[in-house]
Amino acid sequence: MRMGFVWKLVEIVLLVEVVFVFLLCIPFSAVQKSIITIADAANGPAVRKGIIGLSVVLVLLFADAFMSVNKYAHHRETNHFHHSSHRHESPEKASAFYAQRNLHIAGFCLILLFVIYRLLNFISERHALKSKVDTLQSQLDIAMKKPASAATTTTTTATTADASTLRHRGAEKE
Repeated sequence: MRMGFVWKLVEIVLLVEVVFVFLLCIPFSAVQKSIITIADAANGPAVRKGIIGLSVVLVLLFADAFMSVNKYAHHRETNHFHHSSHRHESPEKASAFYAQRNLHIAGFCLILLFVIYRLLNFISERHALKSKVDTLQSQLDIAMKKPASAATTTTTTATTADASTLRHRGAEKE
């Protein structure tokens, strides 16, 4: 009963992860704003520790399920030539099926956890780069809006200084 409860929790985590991945793919701006907030929060140390803890638990459950699958596979190979009744075989096949199911659930849950973590990092990096581009764009717009007379005065002064330098160098060579 206890292991059944644990695997039900893992199934619920898997379903929550699947729903979260679908939410990450929704292009609506209201959802994207909340996802950006979640992505920024996911870079915090507490969330990282939680993800690492969940990853460790899932790896242990995956290893347990893998060992169970191997146990039933080895048991099936040793009893392959013995003809037994269907009543005796049925619980064994059911246990092997549940072990394989648990292996797949833990594996998919672990993979989705890593995918969600990377997606949140990408979204956070994209948001940081977008805000940096917006800042640079606003600075460029401010620079372009400066009076044209200040820009032409600076250009004329630079051109006059260059011309006088060239005349001075030409006189030194003669």
